[in-house]
Amino acid sequence: MKNNKGFTLIELIAVVVILAVIMLVAVPNVVSTINKNKKEAFIEDAKKFRASVEAKISSDTSINKPNDNTILIFPLEKVTKASISESPYGLPYSKSKSYVAVVKAPIQIQVSETETINKNQLQYYVHLVICKVDDCKDTDVEARYGINLENVDNLNESKRFEKVKQADDVVITDNNYSYAITRLQTILGRSSMVVNTYTGS
Repeated sequence: MKNNKGFTLIELIAVVVILAVIMLVAVPNVVSTINKNKKEAFIEDAKKFRASVEAKISSDTSINKPNDNTILIFPLEKVTKASISESPYGLPYSKSKSYVAVVKAPIQIQVSETETINKNQLQYYVHLVICKVDDCKDTDVEARYGINLENVDNLNESKRFEKVKQADDVVITDNNYSYAITRLQTILGRSSMVVNTYTGS
């Protein structure tokens, strides 16, 4: 005798509830992983940008390196070998608002178990921004993502994902780089600094 008994209403409701619980747990984890992967790719592009600027300084002897009171700015539009254009968020990087700021600053070097010395070296700070339009004057601030002038060495830390900002937290720098001047003066403890902008190609 053939058994034609189907699912009862209670059994169907139980299945729906179980699936809903699985979705509630799985979907946020998937979204979180996707967002983390995008931020990781964004950070890697910032490192590529820095590496391109570092290579440019090493290879071009005509570039005047910064001294204690100057900031050397490399706009993304002038670093043609940065090999970054499309961001992981599907929007292009702003070539006019993204830059690397290079400064000369002391870092501590361990020379023995008990002794450290301060040595002046070039340090690289990346300001990498994406917007719907290059000058970032669009009203859709939710489409903005960026790293606000961070020392590239800090992008290797466990809290590196917090360095990728969104919307109003993204600083849009003016053409005089006043944000870079103010922030680097504070970080380096200097009273006055001036900007030199790289204009080569």
